[in-house]
Formats: sequence, structure tokens, C-alpha cells
Amino acid sequence: MLGKCKDEMICDLAEYYHIYNYRAIPVGLLATLVDGLREDSRVKCKLAGLPIPMSLFFLTAIYDRVAWLQWSRTADAENGRGCPESVVAKLLNAKQEKQYEVFASGEDFKKRWKEITDGN
Repeated sequence: MLGKCKDEMICDLAEYYHIYNYRAIPVGLLATLVDGLREDSRVKCKLAGLPIPMSLFFLTAIYDRVAWLQWSRTADAENGRGCPESVVAKLLNAKQEKQYEVFASGEDFKKRWKEITDGN
């Protein structure tokens, strides 16, 4: 833990327990104190590989869904334009892959185009 997230541990110990010199504490007690930190503490997020706390992740996921629902009731949604970008993806630095549809022939493309434009 000290090798992976020493700085986060020092910050959490200072914030939660007002411990500014972690080396003055026995290792067993130090491990117990770090284990007792909240799940969204810096050190636990770092150990879990999360760039943001889970509470922030859930709140932004809710925001994304509400924004999408609001957009889905607009004229832009009917025309497939202006879909809101995901805040979660931005926070997680995720690259959104573009979705492509591939056709074997021009006839397949025309058939699909007709389905999209006719709404069937």
C-alpha cells in the first residue's frame, strides 16, 4: 500500500485521524486505521483503481440518465441529433467508440436506410 498510494494514505490519515507522522504509529494500528477509512477515501479509491469516488460516479450516472431522458423527448432526438455527452465517460476519461453499421451490398444499405427513414 505504501508503494502504490503513499500520498493518498498520508492525506487521508491527516484528514480523518489528524495523524501527520504515520511512521510514529505501529504498523498493525496503521493498517487498522487505513482499513477503517470510508469507502470513498483517497487511498481506497486508488487501491480499487477508481479515478473518482463511487458516490460521485453514481450521481453523475443519474445526471446522465436524466439528461438523456430529457433529450429523448425533443425534436432533436426524433431526428437522431444532439444526444447529450456522458459526464461519466468524461470523468473516467473513457473513449466512446463510434458505432458503425457495415453492409454487404448497396441493396442492404438501401433496405436499412428505408427502415430508418420510414421508422419501421
